[in-house]
Amino acid sequence: MFKARYLLPNHNPPGRIYVHAGYLKEAFSRDPIGDTSLDNAINYGMKTLSDSQRRLEKFGFFIGIVGSDINIKREKILTLYTSNIPDNWKQSRLMFRRHLFKNGLLVIERIYTLEEDHVILLGKEGEFRKTRENLEDYMKRFPHLGRLEPKRGFGEIYQ
Repeated sequence: MFKARYLLPNHNPPGRIYVHAGYLKEAFSRDPIGDTSLDNAINYGMKTLSDSQRRLEKFGFFIGIVGSDINIKREKILTLYTSNIPDNWKQSRLMFRRHLFKNGLLVIERIYTLEEDHVILLGKEGEFRKTRENLEDYMKRFPHLGRLEPKRGFGEIYQ
């Protein structure tokens, strides 16, 4: 389940970041009195993306997921899926590149695995993209994620 989703200011770069609810407090909470984990996760995602854009291959838009590894370290993770903007927005089958950041550093992976929630999210995003006219229209709305959807009272939607 996702706790929140948000867009970068001025859609620069175009895309959206989701915050996964799993182990959120353990990895991102710094305040023993109040829960600041969601704000910290959002800041981590934005800073990691901003700091690493120069090192990434040029892309048209992205879908990012902030979360935590379930190991003892509770590492902060940003999984970034990047793609080019297709000529035929609605009909094209997109190819995504996966970039994994742990604690802000790009990790080179030899074994490629995907979490089930990531697969569902990418599928919902793909279905939604094909109902939008272009990237600008796509960036104005979000797909409905079914049971993974951030809910009021549990998660917030940031725009």
